[in-house]
Amino acid sequence: MSSTRGARAGVATIWFVTAAEPLAVLTAEPGHDRGFGRKYLALLDPRLTVAPIGDFPLNRSAPAGAGEFYIGGFDGLAVVQTVLEDVSQLSELPQRYLRGIAATDVYAFSSDPATGFGAFAHWRAGELKRAFSATRFTIIEDIGVPEIFEGDFWAGRRKPEVADDGSGDRSGGTAAGAAVPRRGVAMPFVPAELSDAAALGWLGFDPADPGPDIPVSAFAVDGRR
Repeated sequence: MSSTRGARAGVATIWFVTAAEPLAVLTAEPGHDRGFGRKYLALLDPRLTVAPIGDFPLNRSAPAGAGEFYIGGFDGLAVVQTVLEDVSQLSELPQRYLRGIAATDVYAFSSDPATGFGAFAHWRAGELKRAFSATRFTIIEDIGVPEIFEGDFWAGRRKPEVADDGSGDRSGGTAAGAAVPRRGVAMPFVPAELSDAAALGWLGFDPADPGPDIPVSAFAVDGRR
């Protein structure tokens, strides 16, 4: 099911997985491979002006900014992170982002802890198996059968620590005397947290964990030098 929505720009992280144990690939301490990233971008759009801007661990850096790609390619595992104009329905991710890297399974994630928005999607052998995205008050898309890691969230066992008042502010506070419009019944969990759980459930490790490192090469495609 899905609902009408407007475009939502955000950071998307796409994982391409063939290895049986992705974590084992990273614990083997692979190095940076700028050539892999350049090849991916050339297939994405040969007209792009590509400038390397650094090599670093993805899990120890700020997310990619507008006009940037963070790319890591390893034996049986690859990751691409960039800002997209619309991450509200990852099932509609343009195919050009998914091609060029051979993989049995492709996973895409996007979340915004500040607002609670979260989205994730899974393709196996090119076929969409699961896609979900939501804000605290609206399910934007819900395709396929829920995964095991979703159970606690839907059962209400992963409720937000701070009650959401409908303002979009998850701090729990409002300005003195300010009237806060309610948007209806909130979901029993924060979608951004479910997106994080999806990454852990599908990949077998938390991509935000400080170790092992996830080496990526960063590129700018917005014309900067």
